[in-house]
Amino acid sequence: MPPKKRARNSIPIATRQQIFAFKDSGRSQRQISERLGVTRGVVRYSLRNQESYEADSSDRKRMRACKWPRLESRLVKWIETMRMFHKEPVSQAAIVHKSLMLAEWMGIEDFKGSNGWIEKFIRRNSIGHSVCLHGEAASSQAEQFAAEIDEIREKLKGFKPSNIYNQDETGLFYRMKWKRTYLTKSEDCRMVRGKKLVKARVTLFSAANSTGTDILPLVMIGKPKMPRCWDTARHRYAVDKPDMFVYYSQANAWIDTALFEKWFRNEFVPHVKRRTGEPVVLLVDNCGGHDASMVVDNVSLISLPPNCTSVHQPLDMGLLVAMKRRYKKYMMFEWLKMLEN
Repeated sequence: MPPKKRARNSIPIATRQQIFAFKDSGRSQRQISERLGVTRGVVRYSLRNQESYEADSSDRKRMRACKWPRLESRLVKWIETMRMFHKEPVSQAAIVHKSLMLAEWMGIEDFKGSNGWIEKFIRRNSIGHSVCLHGEAASSQAEQFAAEIDEIREKLKGFKPSNIYNQDETGLFYRMKWKRTYLTKSEDCRMVRGKKLVKARVTLFSAANSTGTDILPLVMIGKPKMPRCWDTARHRYAVDKPDMFVYYSQANAWIDTALFEKWFRNEFVPHVKRRTGEPVVLLVDNCGGHDASMVVDNVSLISLPPNCTSVHQPLDMGLLVAMKRRYKKYMMFEWLKMLEN
């Protein structure tokens, strides 16, 4: 019979940390071995690779020693600098390319930057998971325009909170499906290809007051003067839900000065006048289609400074994206029902 293989015991990272602490206190390898109940070989190996083990802060039981500790240490510092000081995105591909550059600069010839190495590097150094960056708040220049924001706040003190409105617009790719998919066991990920994305777009915008007690009907801007899908449906909307939304036509499906003025005079001003006879103010961003000089019947506009609306504009701080996510959910349900039929 072949001899039985001796069972391999994994040494927890915490035990190795204790070995380093006892060594720093002046104890010998024999004393450390007897105190912790491990072999002297384990003590010698741990001390030989102390730099690699000390860089790990996880609670895993076993970790292979890093082959290139100096390279990984420099790479971790680079990632921290890019995220903490420069606020730049760091992808897995960027980490691999930077590691190859460091290896060439340090004269390391056997380093390949393989997929296995990058996965273990991320685990070894407790780097967080990859996330998708949303919004534009990281581009905000709110500090630069702090004085203008304070001036706007002083102006708003003359209005009741319920008479302060905000308006913002967003693009909606209403026929675009999701990009990610799960594969079956029989599919080869190297052979899977995507389809061309349908980039048909409309512009949506709305307005609401700061207390949330008054929300104007949603406005949709598209290219056709009257979409064909509404030939039968628009009469039903007009009878059952007359305030559901307002539709405008524009060559680029975007808002311009003439269209914004039309909405402001024909929709916004009559709406707020029916609600109150007090002064009303509408906050808008610095889009070229917004004319902040318009004043109609005690209803005025105030334009926010550039590159700070993601911080100071309420509709740009999650409300519009929540609306689009809800639309995508209903779109998915309709698509699934269509496939079933």
